Amino acid sequence: MKDKTLIVISRHPGKQKKTFEDKLVKLLSGIDDGELLIIPHLYYLKNNFAVYEKLLPRDEVLFASWLYKRAAEWALKKELNPGKEPAIIHFNLAELNTPQKAAADIKKALKTTVKGRTKILDLSKTPVVERWYPVIDHSRCNNCGECLEFCLFGVFSKNRKKVSVEDPGKCKPGCPACSRVCARGAIIFPHYFDDKKICGADEGAK
Repeated sequence: MKDKTLIVISRHPGKQKKTFEDKLVKLLSGIDDGELLIIPHLYYLKNNFAVYEKLLPRDEVLFASWLYKRAAEWALKKELNPGKEPAIIHFNLAELNTPQKAAADIKKALKTTVKGRTKILDLSKTPVVERWYPVIDHSRCNNCGECLEFCLFGVFSKNRKKVSVEDPGKCKPGCPACSRVCARGAIIFPHYFDDKKICGADEGAK
């Protein structure tokens, strides 16, 4: 029997979007062909958070968050095994304006008209800690190591010729300097909204 499509809603780090999110959950609660997982803010999740176990056995995941698509994509991929991750369709809730629009787009992607009762699992009250760290877009990164040489705090490492974020907790909050020295625009700081390239709003490949 084929697994039902998993819909994930990543809540905003503050409380100001709670009404939007609650309405969206209600609008998605009458779909028979879906399972709904509500989690804390994606960017604040620690490694090995339970959400990753929920994603792995799925063929497809519809993922809605308050991050730009590229930022959300690579924040997720850093915890998923390459080649084994599900197909993930991302929705930026900030760009969808209303819960009605968000629900309509998600339902369209779900490709179902069957009504019923959605299975809902709410993990959003799991405690998380505010974080600031770089996310690497490995579709752009050529592993040159310039960020590794530039960073004074030991955030990056290079193993088997691949650059990775070794110790995100060492990153200086509010500092996006390493992303500015990356010639390929591969380093994302999802909360640096002053610069669209740095926060992952630019979708074009380098």
